This record gives sequence, C-alpha cells and structure tokens, in this order.
Amino acid sequence: MTIKELQAELKALQEKRQTESQVKQLKKQIKAEKFGQTKSGKVFNKIADVGDAGAKWLFTGKPQPAGSKKKKKKVPTVEEIMERLPQ
Repeated sequence: MTIKELQAELKALQEKRQTESQVKQLKKQIKAEKFGQTKSGKVFNKIADVGDAGAKWLFTGKPQPAGSKKKKKKVPTVEEIMERLPQ
C-alpha cells in the first residue's frame, strides 16, 4: 500500500464518521422537535423556560427597588448578651 492509498482510506473513514455523527445529531433534533409538539413536551418546555431571564428572580431573589436599602442590624456584644441571660 502506498501513502496515497492510506491517506485516501483515512479520509474515507473520517468522512464516514463525520456523516454518522451528523445523522445522529439530526435524528436527535428531529426527535426533540416531535416531542416539543406533544402535550407533555409543551409542559416540559414551559418548565424549562423558568430559567430564562423573565423568571430569573425565582432563583436569585426579587430585585429591590432602587431607593431601598437594607438596614444592618447591630451585632450585640458579649456584655449585652450576658445582661439578657437569666441569673
């Protein structure tokens, strides 16, 4: 076997692998599209949309109004805590 024959065989194998992966990916996309059109698929799509920007506050907390600031609580000292304890 010559180098050119080996290179041609290698190229053919690479192209075959690439086309197989593309076919697999396309089949997966077709399956996802078909599922997205079903009733349960539409429900799952709505659930998945929760992570979008519109509902991001569900996970990060509601945004505070621009003028409001949280008041910091004063941390009690050891002496203050000791005064509150029953004797």
